[in-house]
Amino acid sequence: MSHPLPRRAQLSLVRRFAEARLRSRDGVVVSGHHNRNVIAPLRQPLALLLGIRSGRTLAKFRTPLPTIEVVPRIWPREAQVLKVVGDRLHGQVPRCLADFGDWSLHDYLPGRSLAQEIPEGPLGPRVRRQLAEFFARLAAVPREALPPLPDDWPADGDSRGFLARLARFTEERVHRPNRSRFGELFDAVGIPRDAMERFMGAVPSLTGRPFVLLHTDVHRANVVVTHGPDGERLSVIDWELALYGDPLHELATHLVRTDYDKAEQEEMVRCWSETMKRSGRPDLTVGLDRDLPVYLGFEYAQSVYPDVMRAALSLPDDPGAPDLARAAARVTRAMGRAREPLGLVERPRDDTEVAQALWAWRREDRERTEERAPTDSPGGAAGHNPPAGHTRTRDRGRAGAGRRTTRPAPPVEPPLALEPAPTGAPAPPTNRPRSGRSCGTVADGEDKDGTLERATTGEATAPGGRTRDEARHVPGDTEAATPDAYSGDVDRAGDLLWGGRGVAAARCVLFDFDGPVCRLFPEGRSMPVAERLRAHLAQLGLGGLLSAEERADKDPHVVLRAVHRAGRERDLGDLVGTLEHMVTEGEVRAAGEAWPTADADGLIRRLHEGERRWPSSRTTRPERPTATSASTPTGAAACGTSSPPYTDAARTLT
Repeated sequence: MSHPLPRRAQLSLVRRFAEARLRSRDGVVVSGHHNRNVIAPLRQPLALLLGIRSGRTLAKFRTPLPTIEVVPRIWPREAQVLKVVGDRLHGQVPRCLADFGDWSLHDYLPGRSLAQEIPEGPLGPRVRRQLAEFFARLAAVPREALPPLPDDWPADGDSRGFLARLARFTEERVHRPNRSRFGELFDAVGIPRDAMERFMGAVPSLTGRPFVLLHTDVHRANVVVTHGPDGERLSVIDWELALYGDPLHELATHLVRTDYDKAEQEEMVRCWSETMKRSGRPDLTVGLDRDLPVYLGFEYAQSVYPDVMRAALSLPDDPGAPDLARAAARVTRAMGRAREPLGLVERPRDDTEVAQALWAWRREDRERTEERAPTDSPGGAAGHNPPAGHTRTRDRGRAGAGRRTTRPAPPVEPPLALEPAPTGAPAPPTNRPRSGRSCGTVADGEDKDGTLERATTGEATAPGGRTRDEARHVPGDTEAATPDAYSGDVDRAGDLLWGGRGVAAARCVLFDFDGPVCRLFPEGRSMPVAERLRAHLAQLGLGGLLSAEERADKDPHVVLRAVHRAGRERDLGDLVGTLEHMVTEGEVRAAGEAWPTADADGLIRRLHEGERRWPSSRTTRPERPTATSASTPTGAAACGTSSPPYTDAARTLT
C-alpha cells in the first residue's frame, strides 16, 4: 500500500474487523481466572491490516474478566508489558497484535502447555534449566524500558518494603472487601482475622536485593512448549500480573504454583541461583537461603483467601458429597500449608468440618441471592425438581411469604426421600416383575403446614451405601457383561414402586436408558467414546483438564464430569454441550446393537396395566436430554425382547 492509513484510522478498522470475528462465534473459548480468550483464525482482511499474510493464522482475542484480585496490578494493561518483553524475549512471549484498551488481540502460540505435557510429578533437568534461563533473561530487562511505576512503589532494593506492600494489598484488597460475603467461612475454616499482621510480625529483616521485572505467575499452565527452527523451547503466557520487585518473590511463586516435590524444589533453587550467577547477576542471589523461606511462607499465607473463595464459588447450587469433598480438600490443603507462616496453634479443621462449613456457606449465600432476586413462580422453573435430600417450599401466611427456601441436607450422600403412601393406596401386586438397575418416582404431596413439597426419589444404591455411579467408577470395580447385570437392584426398584412408600403419590416413573432398559456398553465398550472425547480436548489444547486417572478411564461420563467441574472456574463456552452430543452419538450407535435388560419390558407394561396408567420415559443421564419420547399407554415401544434390539430407540435419541 503506497499510502498507509493513519495509525488511528488503522486501529479503528482493526477493531471493527476484530469485533466482527468475535461475533462469528467460530472460535474456541479458553478462559482462566483473569481473562476470557477466544482462539480463532484472523481471516481477511483483518490479517492484512495487521501485516500478517495468511488469514488462517490463529490469534487470541483476549478480554479481562472481573475476578478476585489477589496481587497488586501496577500496570493496568497487559499490552504495556508485552511490548517491552516481546522485544527482548522474542519467541518466548506472545506478541500483542492490537490493544483496544478494554480488550486486546494477541499472537496464539501453537503448542501444548506443561500442564498437558507434564501435569504432575517432576519436570526434569532440561525443563528446569530452560525456566531458570527465562528468569535470567527477564531479570535483564532494564528498568527504564518498563512503563512508569506507581508513585508510592517501594524503592529499588527495599525488599522488606516490597513484601510489606504485598501483605498490605492482601489485607486491604483481598480480605476486607470480601469479608461481608466470605467472612463467616474464613472464620469457620480457621483463618485468623489478623492473618497478615501475624505474618509480617514474624518476618525478620530481609536482605536488600535489586528489583527486576517479575512475571509472578509462572506455573505449568502458563508455560507453553513450542517448536521452532532451534528445536523445542518454552514460552510464557499471561503477563497481566507482572510486577517490579524482589526476584525471590518470583522464585517463590514459581516453586509453590508449579507444585514441585521437595527434592525437585531444591534442585530448581540451585539451578536458578547458578543461572543468575552465570548471567552476571550474583547480586540477585544474596540472602537466598535466609529470605526465600519468608517469601514461600507469604505465598502460602496469602493464598488461603483466594483458595477458600474459589473453592466455595466452585460449588453448584445444590452441592453433593463429591462436590463438597473436592472443595474441602482444596481448603484443608491451603490451610495446612499456611499453618506455620500464620503461627496457627489451634486444632486444624478436618475435611468433614470444612465440608460442613462450605455447605452452610453455600446455603446461606444462595438464600441471600434469592432474597435479592425477583420471586419466581410456584414450584420453581418448569421441569426442575430439587435433588433427593432437598425440598423447596413456598411459605404462606407468615413474614417472607412467597419466598422460596431450601432445606439443606447434611454434607453427606443424602438418603432416599420418599413420600409415604396415603391411606387406601392400592395393594402392591403379589407377582411384581423384576426391574432394571434403577428407576425414580417424582412424588407430590402436602405437608402438615399446607406447603407444597416436591421430592425426587429412587437413586438405587450399590453395596456399601454407594450410589450406582459411585460404585461404577471406583478403581477396581468391574461391570458385568450380561444384559441383566443390574438385576441386584431389581428388588430396590420394586420396593420403590410397590413397597407402600410412594407409588400412590407418584406421577410418573423415570428409567435410566442404559441399564434398566438395555445395556449399551458391556465389557468396557465405552472406551472408544471416552477416547474420542479426550482426543477432542487434546485438539483444543485442553487435555490438562483431566487427571491421570481421568485420562485412562473407560467411562466417557468421567471426562464429562471433569470438564463440567473445570467450567465452574473458567469459561469453556459450550464445550460440555459439544462433548455431551458426542457421547449421545456414541450411545445412538451402541443402542443399535444393545440387548434388553431382563424383565424390563414386563416392569414397564405392569406400570401401564395398573389402575393408574403411568406415563414413563427413558432417560440417559440426569444432566443429559431424554433418550426417547414418552411411551405409549400400552407399554414402552423400545422394551420388546425381539430382535433387532433398540433400532427404533436409537433413532429417537437426541
